Amino acid sequence: MIRLIFPAIAMLLATGCANGNADAAGDDGRPTDQFTTTPIVLAPSEERYVCWSIVLDSPLAVVGLEPHLSPLALHHYAVFASDEPAPPTMTAYDCGSVGAAHGIFSGEGHGEPTLAFPAGVALPLPRGQHVVLQEHLLNTSTSDVTVPAASMSLRTVSGPYLAAAMMSVTSGSFVVPARSRATVTGETPAPMGATRLFAVFPQMRDLGTHVTLAVARGGVLVDASFSAADPVVFPVAADLRAGDAISLTCDFVNPSDRTVASGATSDQETCAASLFSYEPN
Repeated sequence: MIRLIFPAIAMLLATGCANGNADAAGDDGRPTDQFTTTPIVLAPSEERYVCWSIVLDSPLAVVGLEPHLSPLALHHYAVFASDEPAPPTMTAYDCGSVGAAHGIFSGEGHGEPTLAFPAGVALPLPRGQHVVLQEHLLNTSTSDVTVPAASMSLRTVSGPYLAAAMMSVTSGSFVVPARSRATVTGETPAPMGATRLFAVFPQMRDLGTHVTLAVARGGVLVDASFSAADPVVFPVAADLRAGDAISLTCDFVNPSDRTVASGATSDQETCAASLFSYEPN
């Protein structure tokens, strides 16, 4: 399934400081720290989804993302925009698994990929937008862990630009049987209008070993080994027309004695990819 996700529940990137005031845009695309997290203490085996919210004071044009999050106990993160009002407590609140399965732009914590937009392309975010940074934290040790404060840096510009968007392609529900291999696929038509893809971010968890993404008329765009410990943003170049088929294939190897199902928690799997695009002139 593929869905165009802005301006609905999820939209890539956002900016502002922890109290909801947006910093000034960097006209030359230089990074500025926009989200600042606070320390979190986790008990042994504790798992939490922790969020920080901001509300933008001014519109922004984002051209890249540079996470500076601590890998300590970080399973993955997600940054997304919500249509819901900001909560009364906007710092370090528990937020369930919302956004985890289809993280807008997420990383596995042990290797943090970066995304840069093509020249002249930016993602517009309107004034008043509620934006959420979510961290999925998991303490696998036998003692307390303190996750230190960190930040998320964005690259912003001013001036004319082509508006970027993000699409999410996922498989349906699936299981990976114990001590077995599994291949999961999904296929969906491209959205309406001419669209140019420029980056792909595959998302699987610990059992994922290989990912392939192909587009009708564009051929295979990504055909690579996968490691949750070292996530990669793949630069691509493909022009889509309405109805073009986009196919995603995820390969899994399960060496354990239990069957693993798809889902949003750390002991489940996922097969998804974030596709970054814009409409050319």
